[in-house]
Amino acid sequence: MNFRTGRGYTLIELMAVTLVLGVLAAIALPAYFNYSTRAKASEGLSFFVPAKKGVVEFRLQSGRFPDNNGEAGLGAPTDYSGDYVASVTVGANGVVSVLFDDPALLGGSLVWTPSYVPVDGSIKWVCSTAIPHTLVPKTCRN
Repeated sequence: MNFRTGRGYTLIELMAVTLVLGVLAAIALPAYFNYSTRAKASEGLSFFVPAKKGVVEFRLQSGRFPDNNGEAGLGAPTDYSGDYVASVTVGANGVVSVLFDDPALLGGSLVWTPSYVPVDGSIKWVCSTAIPHTLVPKTCRN
């Protein structure tokens, strides 16, 4: 197109640009939403690590899993909160729950359940959640 003529763009050219931008937006926006929500949910993993450590240490010392934050050597559940995490709770049999307060995560939680493997003395962790599969970190996609 010759910009010196002062003619401007035709309607077809403007419609083509609008179509291309619309298609790009239709693909990029959902992908970005999933990416940003997974990033928010991954904050839960960083809060899970100290709870996991406390549960494992208690199990090694006592031969059983802790039933609350105190036994796992943690503070109150709300002491462990961040931008998207509301609390971290150790429940019966060492089950660790990370509760989110972000609307994108639907107020859900990530729940890790430990089990002792007597063959090698290790502890196996299984993550479960009601948050949609596409919005949680890969480590919680069972």
